[in-house]
Amino acid sequence: MRGRALSLWQSGDYRQAVHAAAVKLNAETQNRRGRKDVSEKDLFRQAFTTKAPEPGKSRLRLMADDGSPT
Repeated sequence: MRGRALSLWQSGDYRQAVHAAAVKLNAETQNRRGRKDVSEKDLFRQAFTTKAPEPGKSRLRLMADDGSPT
């Protein structure tokens, strides 16, 4: 995920680096969830919902809070 964004960041093109990282994150989330039929906003809203998964609408699970600052 870091390739293009990292090189842009290192060259000082921060705006483009953040954009490239966001585009890559969106594409990876679409691929992992098998969902290319929803907008970015809905993709992440559905991915991180606390509701149970529905058929054809997988979700990502958040880690339990371990007290870590990360």
